[in-house]
Amino acid sequence: MALQFLSWNCNGLNGPLKRRQVFHILNKEQLDLICLQETHITRAHRRLLINKRLGQEFISSDKVKKRGVVIYVKEKWAPKMIFKDEQGRYLAVEIQVQGEKFLVVGIYAPNEGKSDFFKRLHETLTDHLDYNMIIMGDMNGVVSTNMDKAQRLTVSKEGRLPKTFFEMTENMDLIDIWRTRNPLEREGTFFSQATMTWTRIDQIWITSGMAPKIKKVEICPKTCSDHNALKMEMKITTTGQFRWRMNDSLFRDKEILTKAQKTLKDYFEINLRTDVEKRVIWDASKAVMRGFLIQQNSIKRKKQNEKKEKILEMIKEGERKLRTKPKSQEILREIKLYQTQYMELMNQEIEWKIKQMKQ
Repeated sequence: MALQFLSWNCNGLNGPLKRRQVFHILNKEQLDLICLQETHITRAHRRLLINKRLGQEFISSDKVKKRGVVIYVKEKWAPKMIFKDEQGRYLAVEIQVQGEKFLVVGIYAPNEGKSDFFKRLHETLTDHLDYNMIIMGDMNGVVSTNMDKAQRLTVSKEGRLPKTFFEMTENMDLIDIWRTRNPLEREGTFFSQATMTWTRIDQIWITSGMAPKIKKVEICPKTCSDHNALKMEMKITTTGQFRWRMNDSLFRDKEILTKAQKTLKDYFEINLRTDVEKRVIWDASKAVMRGFLIQQNSIKRKKQNEKKEKILEMIKEGERKLRTKPKSQEILREIKLYQTQYMELMNQEIEWKIKQMKQ
C-alpha cells in the first residue's frame, strides 16, 4: 500500500463545470492528500471548495478572485492546520502516518517578490523542525534553467528560483524528489504559449531522509488546466477496504441488456422445471444477475480505462514532441484534440454521477 499525494495548479475553480471536472478527476484517483493551487476562490465563497469525498479541506484564500491554495486530506490521517497566510499563497497541514508526523506545505509562489516570499516562508518553517516535511506546489520558478526549461539556446538565470529558496531547501534538508528520481530527464509542467517554452515550475520537495519511502513520483498528462499535475506515492503498510456497488448504467447498453435478459430467461427455464421452491429460485436469480453485472461492469470499466489510458498516452507523446518543437501549432492542436476527447469521457462520467445522486 502507498499514501497517494497529488499537487496541481488547477488554474481557477470558479466555473461550475471546471469545478466538477477537476473534482471528478480527483475522485477517480483515490488520493489521500491533494494540494490545489490558484483556485481563485474568495474567502466569501470558500464553501465552493468543500468536497468531503476528497477529504477534509484546509483553505488559504484572498478577498479577491486571485491566488488560493486548498489541501484535502482523508480524515484517517488525523489532519490539522498548523499555519497559513491570508493572501492565498501557502498553508501547512500536519498528518500522522503510523505514528509519525509529517508537515505538508502547499505553495502558490508569486511571480514578483519571490525572494522575500521564500525568505518569510523559511523563517516560518524553522519553528517546525521536528517534522518530516513535504513541500509541494507551483514555485513559479525553475531549479535549473538548463534542465528545467525547454528550448533555451543560451543558458541564463531568467526564470530561476531565487537564492532564498535554495537557502531554505538546504537549511531544511529538502530534496527535489522528481529530479532526484529523474536526474537526466527534461520534462515540463507548464507550457507558455506567449514564449513557446516548457518549464518545470511545479515541484515536490521532501525531507531527504524520506527518499527511501517514496515509491514513485511522476508528472501527469495535462488535462483541464494549463499545468500538469504531480503525483507521488509513499510506502505505508495499512490496508484499505473495498466494496462493490451496482452500476445501473449498464442497462443503457442494448447489448448488455439483451445478454441480461437471455441469462435470466435461460436460468428460469432450467430451474423452474425442478422441484426447488420458487422462493429459493427467485432469491438465487438475484445472485445470478449480480454475478453477471459484476462481470459486465468489469469488462466495460476495463474498456473505458483502456480508452482513457490510450488518450493520456497520446497527450504525453504530444507533450514530448512539443518539448522539442515548442513552436509547432500542429502539435498544439493535436494535444488539444486529445485533451478534448479525454474531458468528454470525464464529462460522461460526471453526468452519470449526478444522475445517481438525484435518484
